[in-house]
Amino acid sequence: MRSTPLRTATLAALAVLALTGCREDTLPTRPPDATETSFFRHPPAPGFEALARRTPLEQERVVHGTIGPLGGRLEIPEAGITFIVPAGALSHPVEITVRAHAGAVMAFDFAPHGLRFLEPATVEMRVLGTGAEARLAAASPSGDGPGRLDRFMGVYFTGEPESGVEPVETFRTYRSGDAVAFDIEHFSGYVCATG
Repeated sequence: MRSTPLRTATLAALAVLALTGCREDTLPTRPPDATETSFFRHPPAPGFEALARRTPLEQERVVHGTIGPLGGRLEIPEAGITFIVPAGALSHPVEITVRAHAGAVMAFDFAPHGLRFLEPATVEMRVLGTGAEARLAAASPSGDGPGRLDRFMGVYFTGEPESGVEPVETFRTYRSGDAVAFDIEHFSGYVCATG
């Protein structure tokens, strides 16, 4: 069988398609397994992962409230979160929103995004119903100050928990009853991590 210019061009085109069709970046990827927990795209420190509930929160919970110069608090008991604004932290009344993400990971968003406090506000995350109950009971002070906890940290994150988030900043934690607490100076998304 003789080779014609058209046949040669067709075979060359098919070879190019076959080669480019097998590039690594075009191969299908396995969708994430719904049972995997991959909250952080990379952990905030080696061995640390987000605090998780044994029984996932079935749907997100949201609470709103106006807090002014005298301070105040907002709670979502079923999500294990208490947010405390001390007196003098705000110069005028502000409508504040706390949103607890659905699912196992104890992740929370606060609004208005970017709000800054004149004095630090406090986030308390209860560990009852999580794998960290025994860890908190056995936790020793970190040596960084009275009540500071070792192997716990507060984490400011960006992104959406469903697709993985990036840790941006970490905070020292301390015990507050059955909760791990940390102080924040501005609003964004926060989680507690243990390791």
